[in-house]
Amino acid sequence: MASFFTNRAMFKILNRTLDITTGCKVMLCTAGLTADQDTDFIGSGAGSPGATEITATNYTRGFGGAGRKAATITFAEQDANNRGVVIIADITWTALGGATNDTVGFACLVKEVTNDADSELIAVWDLSPDIPTNGSDVTLDFDATSGNIRFTT
Repeated sequence: MASFFTNRAMFKILNRTLDITTGCKVMLCTAGLTADQDTDFIGSGAGSPGATEITATNYTRGFGGAGRKAATITFAEQDANNRGVVIIADITWTALGGATNDTVGFACLVKEVTNDADSELIAVWDLSPDIPTNGSDVTLDFDATSGNIRFTT
């Protein structure tokens, strides 16, 4: 599965009903994730982000869980490339795994609302190759120059 920005999130950002500069989080999922660009919510059904969120030491999964890290998001204009970009600051999970380990296959940008059924899936990144959890730090090193989500003209 490739990395993508969901259709619903793109539409809602453009019509200004979704503000991704506040309240967004990044959650980690196993390779069992089957979401696609038409997936609107985190959910809990088979293959959903909610069902495939990792289980690991030092990661509390689920709605409001401490495993989901706050995302710092900014926008930038890039005239040289004729695009606007969304830039996400790097995120680190400290000592992830150890006694309990899942392998991380995907990272999902989400906007938690009142529960996972209503929380919006914004973007998904395929972390191929998968990242094993073994008690080491896991850092998502986002592209601070070219952006992580691009609106190209």
